[in-house]
Amino acid sequence: MASADPVFTPGSKTEYSNTNFLLLSYIIEDICKKEYQEVLVERILSKINLDDTYFENAADSVLKKSKSYKYFNSKWAQQYETVASNHKGAGAIVSTPADLVFFIDALFSNRLLSKGSLQTMTKILDGYGMGIFPFSYNNSEVAYGHEGRIDEFYTTLIHFPNENISIAYCTNGILYPRDDIMKKVTAICFNQPTTIPDLKSFQTDVQSLKQYAGHYSSSFMPFSVECRIHNNNLILTTQGQDFDTKQIDINYFANFDFGYFFEFVPDKGELVVKETDNNYLLRKNK
Repeated sequence: MASADPVFTPGSKTEYSNTNFLLLSYIIEDICKKEYQEVLVERILSKINLDDTYFENAADSVLKKSKSYKYFNSKWAQQYETVASNHKGAGAIVSTPADLVFFIDALFSNRLLSKGSLQTMTKILDGYGMGIFPFSYNNSEVAYGHEGRIDEFYTTLIHFPNENISIAYCTNGILYPRDDIMKKVTAICFNQPTTIPDLKSFQTDVQSLKQYAGHYSSSFMPFSVECRIHNNNLILTTQGQDFDTKQIDINYFANFDFGYFFEFVPDKGELVVKETDNNYLLRKNK
């Protein structure tokens, strides 16, 4: 961290970095003259009684009730876990969905920060606030929150201040994309029309598959996707590898063997390739 040069002049723009959160942990320790985890308990956990949230020390790893897993080649594989305490404020806090909701509700009801500090925190520059992101799903109200990943543990926490709705999602392994889960849950919370993906028996209209066929690419990424119809199924080919797909929702296909998902936007000629937490936008070549 100390040996690297800054990516840009401080104050000129905003960009997310886990290194910055680690650095903030050290700054807290320097100012408070205490370990980061002690300040965490004093300033947050004990204030709002988050009994199921704690800083994970190395010895706590063996006590975990769950491990993290990655799905690939038709099976779940347990993942190697790093020593969480090394990450400090960038990934060493263990919690539950219930505690996370209590936390963000307390944050937005000014029980942890003053109203002025919260306004500063939620001022957005380059798509990012002070330790917080803006979120918008399905043209809903803007929410604020954060999402994170360490090893194969994933978490999303958002709060809609105008509706006073908070949603927390934690998992120790992803197959169906996290962002899509949040879109569905948010739509249900706001009584918006939505469909639950049919992972077994979605009826595919073979004639409609023709609208997806073609070559998709991006000027930002070094790979492309060729979509074709074979034996009444949509086959996607990228980097010399064929992927059989199964339609599970409108304009939405999956390859469950390798955990890849493909969402088409036919009227825009777009294809979003999804893998765990990663989304890649491609456009159809004319």
